[in-house]
Amino acid sequence: IGVYKQLKLTKPILIIDNEKSARFLITIFKKAGIKALAKDTKHLADVIQAFEFLKKQEIDYLFIDSLSKVYYQFVKDYKIKNRKERMYLNDWGAVIPAWQEEFCDKFLEVEGNISFTGRGGFEYEKEGDELDEEGRIVHKGQMVKSGVKMKIAGETPFDPDLNVWMQLEKELDKKGRPVQKNVGYVFKDRSRTIMGKRFEFPTYKNFKSLVDFIVELPIGKVAGETFTNNLTPGNDYDYFDKRNKQQIETEIISGIFDKYGLGDARSKADKQIKATIIEKIFGTTSQTEISKMNHELLKKKRSELEELFSQLSTAQPENVIEWVMSYHIKAAA
Repeated sequence: IGVYKQLKLTKPILIIDNEKSARFLITIFKKAGIKALAKDTKHLADVIQAFEFLKKQEIDYLFIDSLSKVYYQFVKDYKIKNRKERMYLNDWGAVIPAWQEEFCDKFLEVEGNISFTGRGGFEYEKEGDELDEEGRIVHKGQMVKSGVKMKIAGETPFDPDLNVWMQLEKELDKKGRPVQKNVGYVFKDRSRTIMGKRFEFPTYKNFKSLVDFIVELPIGKVAGETFTNNLTPGNDYDYFDKRNKQQIETEIISGIFDKYGLGDARSKADKQIKATIIEKIFGTTSQTEISKMNHELLKKKRSELEELFSQLSTAQPENVIEWVMSYHIKAAA
């Protein structure tokens, strides 16, 4: 309500509701002179459609209560579509990037006012293992609570400009009577005007400085992407298949030298003979250059090498190096 009035908005607020809160909120908004619409849904597709309403300026504000349930449904839909009874590590490896692409990236692209709530939960981390003098584990570290977070994927809670953790705190007063407070802790504030603050029974006044800051932000063109080349590695199975075949040919070639006693050439004479044969067949003695040859070329060179050794065994020349240097490579059939 505070943002709506400060920004002098006029179009309706849309509430994506799956917490049965809209019947209360609509009444509150109505008393403040604000028209509010509600849609009871847990499906991400409806949220994306609401983004479109913002883009087309059919609404002035989108409030999602709660986004956690939208995410839970997203995971449930994945399990149904993929016939999964439970989620494994590779499943999360598919779901979390998909959520990032389908929700987070689109959320950040929207120009408009959006607020969302989410269920709270604990963060856990593993304590260090206790080791003896020989480095053996004598006591495994336990999983302990290390903080709090919104129950939702990855960095989603920190995509907005403001992130507030709401907590119910209870204590006894001096007379032993129970007292409870609704407390808001500011986890993130891009304006840094209220970063880290704690508010008891927070009102709009506590957050107004952030909105004041946003209102004064300069609006203008920002330089976009310059380079869009995809520099990340991918699952190029053809590439891996070719590399595998290349490695096989390399190992076969190495085996041929082993077969004729030159695999681990130790004497100076054997090293010279091996180097001469390699240069004759491959046109170089550089292992780096040979490693860059594709498997088809290596297969051809392997065939030529086998033929050379076959002819060499038959000829049994006194000077092997001279014989190799004068050897004429036959074209492969």
